[in-house]
Amino acid sequence: MVHFPDVPPPPPPKVNTNTGPTPSPGPYSPSSSTSTHSSGYVPVQFDIPGGGEEFYGQLLDQANRPTQVLSRLADALFFYMDQCCDIVQLRGTQHIEPQKYVWMLKKLGTDKSLADPMEYLLRSYYDAGAIPYKVVVVNGVQIPVVDRRGWLHVAVFDIRSNPDEALRHWTKCINTLPLLDPATTQRFPAPIPRSAFPRAADFYCSQAVLTWRSRGIAEVHQRQRSAMMQRQRNKMMVGGAVKLASNLFGGGGLGGGGFSGTGL
Repeated sequence: MVHFPDVPPPPPPKVNTNTGPTPSPGPYSPSSSTSTHSSGYVPVQFDIPGGGEEFYGQLLDQANRPTQVLSRLADALFFYMDQCCDIVQLRGTQHIEPQKYVWMLKKLGTDKSLADPMEYLLRSYYDAGAIPYKVVVVNGVQIPVVDRRGWLHVAVFDIRSNPDEALRHWTKCINTLPLLDPATTQRFPAPIPRSAFPRAADFYCSQAVLTWRSRGIAEVHQRQRSAMMQRQRNKMMVGGAVKLASNLFGGGGLGGGGFSGTGL
């Protein structure tokens, strides 16, 4: 058995004999904030100060027009896409081209098979939502582009047509992308509360999206069938060319029993 030496008892606590006023707590003292504990302890806050309902309020007003906070959210995503797109030639155009939209979807984790078709479905989506856009011609191809105003219309239409999906989208944006509030140059508070979005979807907007989606699925399938048929035709053409070359040249090179040139 191990024996430990005797430990002297601790000294008695000092008695505060100071009768003057109690010094005010320092800036880092836990009692410098409002506390319900006698010790001055303040529990840490789960949310960012000024976040949640206090910051976001309602993203759409009673007339379904965007509030300033939604305008700042839309601008933050617009600026990020315009300046950071992986296609260098498209950076700084002050417009959102379909390629930037597809790039943004992939950055947010959307599967390639779902993101890529948006490059040719975006124009019909703009039409479905009455989004103001213009068409530019690039290498003979018509491309729909939106400016900041058009992009804000997209944000409003997204929210009105499917508030729950819009909540997931914007939550993923502020958590995944380095978006900065253009009014403060700070990150947006998280999380975005569900109360910032309408309780239910607008009937006409949601129906417009459902119609667009069904037509889009049909167009995707049609393009896939056309691409498959084109690959089959190309394969048949290549096979026919190989067979023709084999017959002409005999499979043994020039003069190998096919086109020997003996008639020249």
